[in-house]
Amino acid sequence: MTATTTEHDPALAESIGTQLRGVRSRREWTQAQTAKRLALSTEFYARLERGHALPSTPTLVRLCQVLQISADTLLGTEDAPLVGPDPDPPRVRKVLRRLRRADPRTLRMVKMVLDALAEQEARRRARRARRVANA
Repeated sequence: MTATTTEHDPALAESIGTQLRGVRSRREWTQAQTAKRLALSTEFYARLERGHALPSTPTLVRLCQVLQISADTLLGTEDAPLVGPDPDPPRVRKVLRRLRRADPRTLRMVKMVLDALAEQEARRRARRARRVANA
């Protein structure tokens, strides 16, 4: 297990848990999704968030890397803001995962579709701008 007891510093465990919960919530991740990204069990990650366990040093490093926060922020020694929400919503992340696995031919076709959609949107905006200008 990658935990230590919180008998020595429950305030630290609670501070880490608060930071973890805040980052996870802002990213709109579930505990299970976060635990999977960290290669931890969901139960252990939940214990960390509740302040019932402290991470080992390797787990602390992984938490900072995966959640993209500084150790100072995670440990509560810095009054830095929490990381903002994940820039990509779940649907976009799903598409990106599929594109990463796609072959070059499929990627070319996807690019053609996106180019056509962008061109269509540009025409639509131009029509809308003309209507507003003529009104």
